[in-house]
Amino acid sequence: MKINIPNPMFKIRAAAAILKAAVIPSNLRFPGRALVFLDMVRAATSEMAADVGNGTKSDVLMTPVTWLQDAIIEAPIVALDPEGDPIEGSELIALLETPNPFYSLEVLLAGTTLSLAIDGNAYWIVNHGRGGEKLPAEILYAPHMNMEPEWPANDPKKFITHYEYATKGQPQLIRPFGIDADDENAGVPGNVEKGLSVIHFRKGIDPDNIRKGLSPLKGLLREIWTDDAAASFTAALLKNSGVPGVVISPTDSEVNMTPEEGDAAKAKIETQFGGTNRGKPIVMLGPTKVEQFGFSPAQMDLSALRNVSEERVTAALHIHAAVVGFGAGLQSSKVGATMESMVRQSWYSGVIPLQKIIAGEVTRTLAPALGAASAEFDNKGVQALRENEDLKAARIGRLYRDGVLTRADARSALNFETVDADNVYLSNLATTFIPQGQAAPPPSNGNGADPKGILARLQDPAESLTNLLKAHGFASPAAMLAQLGLVDPGEV
Repeated sequence: MKINIPNPMFKIRAAAAILKAAVIPSNLRFPGRALVFLDMVRAATSEMAADVGNGTKSDVLMTPVTWLQDAIIEAPIVALDPEGDPIEGSELIALLETPNPFYSLEVLLAGTTLSLAIDGNAYWIVNHGRGGEKLPAEILYAPHMNMEPEWPANDPKKFITHYEYATKGQPQLIRPFGIDADDENAGVPGNVEKGLSVIHFRKGIDPDNIRKGLSPLKGLLREIWTDDAAASFTAALLKNSGVPGVVISPTDSEVNMTPEEGDAAKAKIETQFGGTNRGKPIVMLGPTKVEQFGFSPAQMDLSALRNVSEERVTAALHIHAAVVGFGAGLQSSKVGATMESMVRQSWYSGVIPLQKIIAGEVTRTLAPALGAASAEFDNKGVQALRENEDLKAARIGRLYRDGVLTRADARSALNFETVDADNVYLSNLATTFIPQGQAAPPPSNGNGADPKGILARLQDPAESLTNLLKAHGFASPAAMLAQLGLVDPGEV
């Protein structure tokens, strides 16, 4: 499955135009960070944001993100030439498969997917070597929370002049990939790191800051926090008072216990009847009432509340809740065929768009620098996208019976061997072909303009089978059988 623009040459010209336009002087002005009307941070929302943090500790968020990470590495990346054919021994693929000495392409893609899903922005730092403008030699993932595009506040004509990478100590300034640090029109600061550049992957455009992508989870802070709070609440109940405890009190109203006596009785009961001593008999020395106190499991059931968060988070990531094992989706997907359909749809709506973003940016930046016209993810081997074999056989058979495919095409599509005799179409003798623009002939006896019908001619001794076949375009019975694909034409 190709996810790039069909014409690779167009992509080369487009990439060159984009890189060139980035440094051409222009009168176009770009807005800064948006000031939204009544955009006041509420205390509750601020506390929620602090609790959620970067989202990596929220299971309602990380469960679908992990599914996306595992899915996207199923398909390899291939480099294509201007004709759209894979390039053997491509420098681009060699760099991507071993992006740096520390981790593989799978790890690089996992980090990129996480950042795109959570923040809508992902960043690669490209190491060009000490020369500064040499070919890319290394690629490293940069966390989205540490990278920020920057531009001069007093020059709205500059889109992005550099990226600020927050590390220990003083932040590093890194130029965008494809921008010459010495070009005066680019406006790159003089103190950028030599030999480094940034590739910026965006999921759409954030209207509050058009230089960045838009997180699909931007409006779901409350839902993510709600799920985290529900999990913490249930855990606290189970730890403290969720499991039924007991209240032991004397039934005689005239009996009064001092706090010291109560603590001593509590300690004795916990020691003698708790832990491994559970279930042993107890003998009370006076009238005593023992009552259970706590919440029942039914009272602690917050599944309905958590289902809302699960449904909305997975919907924002374009994944069915059932494919990641959330209860909200499993309730409606009891059948295996339904689950297969949901997994396939999650690939089309959730995984492939991320593939397009990554492949598109690699095509725009790294591919031209490393001798490739474009890059794409090859999804042919992805199990979730494979057509059911029974359904495929039925579809191919129908196309063959309708005369759309030759028998060779049908057999090849089903991975069967073919011979020259298979290069035939299945044709129905009762079918009449009418050229476009011509009127259909009037109804007849099935033999065109011949007043005799086929059955009458067969019953007429004066008419031979050979003559009848010649009247319909067949030189002989053997020729008819060969045209129908029933015998080898070489045997005629």
